[in-house]
Amino acid sequence: MFGSKARTIESLRSQLTQQAKTVALLENANANNWALIKELEEELEIAALEYVDLERRFPERDERGRFRRKRPLT
Repeated sequence: MFGSKARTIESLRSQLTQQAKTVALLENANANNWALIKELEEELEIAALEYVDLERRFPERDERGRFRRKRPLT
């Protein structure tokens, strides 16, 4: 009877250890994902500013919606 309980306790301890490792891996992945999201947000903000600058400097567009580079505003 005691052997069975000891094996059950050891099995539960092993499961908890594995779950703790899994949680640590998930927390690390989550932190990495948030860092990547922040980096992408910064890149998106830069791209938006560059686009606004292009719209200001080249207000005319061609038939495909591309910026026309004739007569840029200064």
